[in-house]
Amino acid sequence: MSNLNQNINIKDIKIFLQSYKNFEKQNENNKILYYKWKYDNLFSGYKAIKNTIKIYNRKFSENYNIFKVLGIQTSEVKAHTPFLYNLLDPKGSHGQGDLFLMTFFNKFIDEDKRESLILSNTDDYYLRMEKRANDKGRMDIYITSKDLNKSFGIVIENKIYAGDQEDQLDRYDNFLRTQGFDTKILIYLTPWGNNPSEKSISKEKRETLKENKDLINLSYHYDIKSWLEETIPRVESEKMKTLINEYLEVINDL
Repeated sequence: MSNLNQNINIKDIKIFLQSYKNFEKQNENNKILYYKWKYDNLFSGYKAIKNTIKIYNRKFSENYNIFKVLGIQTSEVKAHTPFLYNLLDPKGSHGQGDLFLMTFFNKFIDEDKRESLILSNTDDYYLRMEKRANDKGRMDIYITSKDLNKSFGIVIENKIYAGDQEDQLDRYDNFLRTQGFDTKILIYLTPWGNNPSEKSISKEKRETLKENKDLINLSYHYDIKSWLEETIPRVESEKMKTLINEYLEVINDL
């Protein structure tokens, strides 16, 4: 009798093990089918989203940026200086008159000096890019007046990744002094608003000019960005609004 019970137990165990294997296999197959279903749904959803993005980009060209397409987004010579120069010029091709120049003055120039920069006739503003400073270097952006009653000179030195030249700001300050301007302003523009190095101008002279509001440090990330963001609502041209927004994207990547 005991041998019979033993045979029955072994038989039951074998049946149980086989059943378990079958169950395990079935369970594994169910898992595979479940994850395949999940993957198919995920892939289908991804394809739908991708197609929606394509349609959106076709309509709005969200990723298109002319500065990046041309590969000039970090070039101060080919992009930043010409773009800012054109904006500041009342006769610039943007067609907005003195809007950018006036908002620039109002935002960055000290109130005591600002009045001396306002001309009744915008045609009297004289702007030049890469203007020679008495054969002592070229000033990135130079702004002065043809109105004999308003005597001022402004130099914007634009530094993206280039280093300072020997005595560069010192030479530009001396140039403005030799012109006999009533108001003279040096603007040192960098991505993060750094001070000019002592290679460019001595620390003592730099601090004196800053104290007198004759030297202004500006940054792209804070100052130029906020200036343009504040000015955009007053721009009448949709084309210019779009272009300025593209330029703001470039500033974020500097």
